[in-house]
Amino acid sequence: MLHRKLGKPGFPRHRLAGLKAVPITILQEEPLALRKPSHRIRQILQQVEVQEGIKLRPALESNSYEVLKVFVANNMGMTVLPMLSVTSEVSGGKLAAVPLRHEALSGTVASLVVRRGRKLPVAATEFLKLLQEELGHPSAA
Repeated sequence: MLHRKLGKPGFPRHRLAGLKAVPITILQEEPLALRKPSHRIRQILQQVEVQEGIKLRPALESNSYEVLKVFVANNMGMTVLPMLSVTSEVSGGKLAAVPLRHEALSGTVASLVVRRGRKLPVAATEFLKLLQEELGHPSAA
């Protein structure tokens, strides 16, 4: 659930909290906050809408992850974010996360690109270690 997948964060006491996964169509049933159409997550969701013949109608659009998380934390609805972006809120019980069942949402990857041979600064090296732990990769490629 925490590995490279897009999840559906929701309020911890929400009726869907605790489920192993939910179909993408569930996003049509409740108020939804999404990234703006220029963001890759939204573009993936738009592709899924076409594939599944559904229409998502967000009540809120924002380019801020924090705004989307506050929307959910205040029990105003649901959002779709990478699990990595809500790890602390989920582990702290502020939000619940349920993976969405759709192949287009499970194949998304995050990449860190650096110049070959460049020694990374300490902060960047620590960040890379954190990403590797969270994403389940033992070492860089």
